[in-house]
Amino acid sequence: MNKLSIALTVAIIILSGFIAFKMYSGTNTELPTVPPQISTSTTPTTLPTSVTSKDIIEIKEIVIENTETDFSGLQLGETYTYDSYAFQVWFDENVGGEALLRKDGDNWVLVSLGGGAWEDYTLIELGVPENVATEMVKNRPY
Repeated sequence: MNKLSIALTVAIIILSGFIAFKMYSGTNTELPTVPPQISTSTTPTTLPTSVTSKDIIEIKEIVIENTETDFSGLQLGETYTYDSYAFQVWFDENVGGEALLRKDGDNWVLVSLGGGAWEDYTLIELGVPENVATEMVKNRPY
């Protein structure tokens, strides 16, 4: 290889590095503070007779209360209910999961925010009856 082609190769590498540096150094590395975006749907995917749109709103509010300090740009997806349990899908730009909630009397209680999707055996470990856990995992619409 002659000196000219070596010099051109080095120049191209340096120029590429400079361009990449400028592109990435100009981006904002801080996560923006964005209020949670709530799905306007108050109809769950499966609606047992005991679950109302008020329940769905309560489920979404509980998840927001328990995630808003940790996640920026929080968004809520589908709510899936079965028996006296519910999955609430949540996510931000980096992470997401399915929150598990249980109806206790007239109120919903957060069991776990989860991370990713639940498996039936982990639901059972958290106290969900085996038949309910199996049905929830098998029949969730997403």
